[in-house]
This record gives sequence, C-alpha cells and structure tokens, in this order.
Amino acid sequence: MIRAAFRAVNFPLPLPKYMTFAPKNSHQLLIASEHTGERLDVFLAHSKEFETILKRPLSRSQITLGIKNGGVSISNPSKKALSKPSLILSEGAVLEIFPEKFEMGHKKLLPEPHIPLPVIEENEHFLIINKPAGIQVHPSTSQESGTVANWIIARYPEIHNVGDATRPGIVHRLDRDTSGLLIIARTKRSFTALKKLFKDRNIKKRYLALVFGIPKEKEGTVTTPIARSTRSDRQTVAPQGKRVKGVIRPAETHYRIIETFENSALIEVEPATGRTHQIRVHMASIGHPIFGDRLYASKASRELSANLPRHLLHATSLDFTLFGKEYSFKSPLPNDFEKFATLYKSAKVS
Repeated sequence: MIRAAFRAVNFPLPLPKYMTFAPKNSHQLLIASEHTGERLDVFLAHSKEFETILKRPLSRSQITLGIKNGGVSISNPSKKALSKPSLILSEGAVLEIFPEKFEMGHKKLLPEPHIPLPVIEENEHFLIINKPAGIQVHPSTSQESGTVANWIIARYPEIHNVGDATRPGIVHRLDRDTSGLLIIARTKRSFTALKKLFKDRNIKKRYLALVFGIPKEKEGTVTTPIARSTRSDRQTVAPQGKRVKGVIRPAETHYRIIETFENSALIEVEPATGRTHQIRVHMASIGHPIFGDRLYASKASRELSANLPRHLLHATSLDFTLFGKEYSFKSPLPNDFEKFATLYKSAKVS
C-alpha cells in the first residue's frame, strides 16, 4: 500500500530520514507538488489513494468529520501534528491516515419513501428523476433527512451499496434550489461507467435560467477559473492575480439567449465542466446573476427578487451514450419557475 502510494506520485528513493513507516492501523500519503495550496479536505475528497485506504468513497462532510475526529496527522521535517479540514497543503508533507477515525462520520441513512420525486425513466442501469427545487440531493452536516438519498434507499434498497453509503447511486448533483433532471446509477457497473462519462465530459447537460439584465452577445462562453472565496465558503471566479482559498480550478460555461424581456433574459446554459455552483458563479461574474440567487446576486438583482423563494435555474436536458445505447431526456420548466419567471420578465430597476 505504502509503496503503491509513492509510485503514484513518483516519489524518488531513498525516502527522507524523517519519514517512517506507519503502524498497521494507519497509512501514509505523500503530498506531491501539484497539490500544493489545496485544502486538506478538498485533497482527500478527490484522492483515489485515500478512497482505496478507506475502501469506500466518502462525502465531503464525512471527510470533515473524520479529520476533526483526529483521522489525519501531518508531518514535515520539523513537526508532526493532528490536522484540521482547512489546512493548506505543501509539497513534501506526509499525511498519516487513521481509517477508524472516519467511521464515526459514517451514519446510516434513514429510509424515507414519501419524498415527492417523479421518476421519468427506470431501466436496469439507472433512474432519471425530475428533482423539485427545495430538495437536497444527499445528507450534509446540517441536514440528515429529507434528501434524494433517503428516498433512494427506501424505494430502491438494492442501490444502498452502489457508491458512497450516504450518496447511494449518486453520480452527479444539483443544488438544493435547482430543479430538474438527475441520474441515479442502479448497479456498480453503471455507477462506474456514468462517473467516467461525467469525468470525460461525455454527458451533455443543459439548463434554463432567467438572468438579470440582457447579455450583450446572443451566445457566449465564460472560461474564468473558479476557487473558494477568501471572505466565505462560497465560490468565486479566480482571474489571474486574485487572492482566493485553496485550488483554482478551470471552468467553462456556454450560454445562449432564448428570449429577452425588459430587464431579463431566458438563457440556455451548457456547462462543459462541473464545478460547485459553476453556472451561478459564471453568470454573476459577467453581470447577469440568476434571479433569486441570494448567494451570488448583485445589489440590483437582489432587490428585484427579494421575495423569490428559490433561484430560477432548471436542469432541462440530458444526452449520453451508455453501454452502446443512446439516451436523451428532457424536462419542461416546472410550474413554480414559469410562475415566477412571468413576474420578473417585465421587472424594472427602481
């Protein structure tokens, strides 16, 4: 295990004097140069070596709980100490992982069969549901019930061991207040295949959004990278020279105008990458935040949509090929989107 971890990061032999082999109940990971500047919790969330050590994938919240429970110590030539989730990593640091400390963050899902989640496709490989706004995809530290994951294990108990125990079958996600199409894998084979399709950008996702103001160009692409803001845990665009937290990740969002109104536009959006809050962050960065988006709203758009209960973003279509068969799914705008969009199509700035 240890030698495999070092080969993965091309660590040159011999090993440094300060690095000792971990006891049987722990494992070591070396931080390579490409992970310099990353937060510890973010690094572990994306680390295949860490997933192998734990023998299962963990959610970000589970990783955070495990770190806080003493699951990671970090060593460098001068010190060794227990770590915290927000620790910024540096090249050459050695992480010592204690798997048993991450078991406390592994909570059993409560089956909830009565959550209203329309199924629009069901086959041997996957489900497609039409998620309403206001329903979270999987549990978090602040919400352990009422999620899509709770519904899955109640209605499709065979999916409970597909993927992460708290995210059974989940291969991608939608924000709580984003409505629309969501894929759920039914088998380990389809889970692996669908995750690879998303990673390789071979699943075409399209969204509809009502944005504040009218973009100058009928079609456009936003390619500004995204990172965590230094002011909060929200995301922010990260042009060269801007101070941000952790890793700066490339992001690409295409949009085109469907219809324009007095002070708003209905747009179709196609994200080429899948960063957290990507569409919301990118549209806000070019001066056209999504109506109802309190996190990334401008002052003017916030005033206009103060009474809106959710942001007007809807996952409207999915196209992909799985095991040699082509699939295409569409979801019309839900009633609440249509209702509130009608109110804001002619909204004026006071």
